[in-house]
This record gives sequence, structure tokens and C-alpha cells, in this order.
Amino acid sequence: MVTVDGVVVDTPPSRVRDAQRVALVRGATLSATEPVTLLLNKPPGLVAGDAANGAAALLQVRHRATGDRVPPRVEPAHLRRQLCLTPLETTAGGLLVFSQDPRIARRLTEDASQLEHETMVDVAGAVDPALLARLAIDPAEPRAPRAMRVSIGSSSDETTRLRFAIKGHQPGRIERACADAGLKVLAISRLRIGRVPLAGVPVGEWRYLGPEERF
Repeated sequence: MVTVDGVVVDTPPSRVRDAQRVALVRGATLSATEPVTLLLNKPPGLVAGDAANGAAALLQVRHRATGDRVPPRVEPAHLRRQLCLTPLETTAGGLLVFSQDPRIARRLTEDASQLEHETMVDVAGAVDPALLARLAIDPAEPRAPRAMRVSIGSSSDETTRLRFAIKGHQPGRIERACADAGLKVLAISRLRIGRVPLAGVPVGEWRYLGPEERF
């Protein structure tokens, strides 16, 4: 680690003037930064992996969730070359996983069909048990129920919040199930992938995947 006039500088390349004092921090070693994984609460309306104007543009120090304390300091290298591994539809919000770690990438791609995604869906109107049962029926194949579990989280005369638990992620799958049941989708938010929850990260902010967390 290098300091310029006593201030740590770790963003290459950095310009140094002739009069400035450059020093190597005591005990510094030449070693690569360990790859990290970031969990972002994507706002609806943003493209999932577009670095220019989409969700990836939120991977900045100022958007780190205030309750995230491990590690205590964000290294600039942590925010570079992050790959979005769990895309979402532009209209949906919630958990996105970005990672530099090839082990995480393999887990979330090669085992994608085995990981359960928990998603909350707000629909217009009330949902009774008969309507709930229709969500599991595919009109194209009525003898083969959809591989999803659906339950009611909360309900009123105006809106109902449904909890979907589905293995893997197929774009548009939830919207099609709701449309087939005659339900109008108002909002979609993914809360969990496998054993890793978003854990209260505010919309538009991110946190590190903890060292003890496993998908």
C-alpha cells in the first residue's frame, strides 16, 4: 500500500507532483486483492447489468448500506470488474448478485436450477384460495403443475402480496403465471437466492456477501 503526503492512494493510475512525498506503508506486501461478492437491492426500472446507466452503476462507495461493517473499508478494486450473475427483468427489483469470485460464479450458473429464489409479488385485488391454486396451473400443460410454491403474505381489498418460491430464475415466469390466473402484477421484488437473503439493504444500496454466507 502506498501513501502520497500521508494519504493512502490505491487507485491506479494516480498522478503525483514532484513536491509530493511518496512512501510505502510499513508491512505492505505485493499481493492481489481477494475477490469479493456484492449484494445489491436493485430499484425497479434499471437494467440489471448495464454499467453505464443500469444497476451496476450503483456499485459505488457512497451507495454501500450503512449497516454493512465487514470489511470495514471498501477497496477500489472491489468495485471493478464485477459480473452480474443473477439478472432480473428491468421492471423487477430486489436482490442482484455481483461477483469477482469464480467459485461464486460457478455456483450461481452451473447450479442455477437448484437454487431457490424467494420473490414477493404485489398484485391488484384480493386473492382467494381458488385463485391461488390457479397460479400453479399452466394452461398449456394442465396435467403438469408449475414447479413453484405460492402463498399469501398479506392481503386487502385493493392489493395482495404473494410469496413465490421457485427453483432457478426464468425471465417472465412469474408474470406469465399471474396473467394466466387473471392477476395484474403491480410490483416484483426478489428477497433471497438459496440461503442468502438481501437482509434489509435499502433500495439502491449494496452490501458485501459475508464470509460465513453460502448460497
